[in-house]
Amino acid sequence: MKRAFAAGLIIIALALCGCARQQYATLEEAVRAGAKIEKGITIDGADVSDMDIVAARRLINENNENRVRSMIYTISLAGKSVQVKGSGLNISFNTDDVLLQAANMGAAGLFSGENRVLTTQADASIRDIERGIRAAAAELKREAKDAKVSLASGGEFAIAADEAGQEVDTAKLAEEIREYVRRGEGGAIAAPYSMIYPEYTVEQARNDTQLIAEFTTYFKGSTYGKENRVRNIVKASGLIDKCVVEPGDIFSINRVLGERNEENGWSVAAGIKDGAYVQEYGGGVCQVSTTLYNALLMADMHIVERHHHSWPLGYVDIGRDATISTGGPDLRFENTSGATLLIQSETDEKQKRITVKLYGRPLADGVSIELSSKKVKTLDDLGTEVEEDASLKPGEQQIVRKARQGSVAITYKTYYSAEGAKLGTQEVTRDTYRSIKGLIKIAPAAAATGAEGGE
Repeated sequence: MKRAFAAGLIIIALALCGCARQQYATLEEAVRAGAKIEKGITIDGADVSDMDIVAARRLINENNENRVRSMIYTISLAGKSVQVKGSGLNISFNTDDVLLQAANMGAAGLFSGENRVLTTQADASIRDIERGIRAAAAELKREAKDAKVSLASGGEFAIAADEAGQEVDTAKLAEEIREYVRRGEGGAIAAPYSMIYPEYTVEQARNDTQLIAEFTTYFKGSTYGKENRVRNIVKASGLIDKCVVEPGDIFSINRVLGERNEENGWSVAAGIKDGAYVQEYGGGVCQVSTTLYNALLMADMHIVERHHHSWPLGYVDIGRDATISTGGPDLRFENTSGATLLIQSETDEKQKRITVKLYGRPLADGVSIELSSKKVKTLDDLGTEVEEDASLKPGEQQIVRKARQGSVAITYKTYYSAEGAKLGTQEVTRDTYRSIKGLIKIAPAAAATGAEGGE
């Protein structure tokens, strides 16, 4: 009776224990010992009963590879979607830890409450996920669009609107995907993003397309209003009209007008050469360069090259003229405004005037410029010399060059604030119009009688 009772106690003790087996410190130790997993244990739903560790690991790894293939993440941003596969995120599982736990489980006892349903845990590092979603983020990125300024067919500026862009916040997206990975799931994710703002906005473009300077000269009267001269002015005005000068570029009016000759459609009109009026192709174009020059000064552009005439002219204040000639003096300026500059030039033959307007970025803080000039010195009168010319008929004389008394003139820029307060005055140029000795040619017979010429 006592023996039967003792045997019963042993059986009950074994049933209650159910785990009288060796415990392994590492999975490698269990593999070396040839350990097998007890009956009734499942890992991720797979029955691994009676399996050795290597076989169980192979089964679990295969199952987890299938799980990873099913982890597909559809990432969307601004109506566009791309897929990221879990296989590209370097997802790992704690398979060995779970197998070691299984290897250390004993046989199920009669009253055992031991959990014999085990699961592996998926995970991936934030760095690996960010690396895996890099291409998708680049594909979803929508670049900002800057406002664009172009020249419309009518000669005015046209502005294309700016547009903000979006960029995937890869750090936040990686965190969201990691939560899905840990749950062993795929899914659809609206990508967290940051805004990309345009560098050049419509507001800036509107500011950069304002009328910043305007200047007008007139070609009235018998001297400046002659038909061929006006024709040259109209032609030159049309050639510089709608010219666009980009920031930092240098504009040359000679380059735009080209060589003034008959072949290029220029008319013969009065021009100044060697201190005297001569008839030449393109005579009158200096009024266009002069009008442009004054507008440029008012726009505070950097004048690279400018030359004054032999003497002051009647259509502009002294010191504010700009002469040009084919292969000779030029008017050149650099666009230092930081924005595109548009030149508009128009002539009104009824009103006998040419107007040059400059459109672009105005001076900062509403500053404006007024021009002024004055004669500060009168030079000596060199008089008129008389030469005999045998080719002239007796009593005939020819005024080759009129005597002109020279002068010195200074041109100024005066800067005013938006409120009209005077900010300061700057000397722009100091021009010396040299005195010109007159020249009259007479026939020898006229010289013998002591005849004199005049203007």
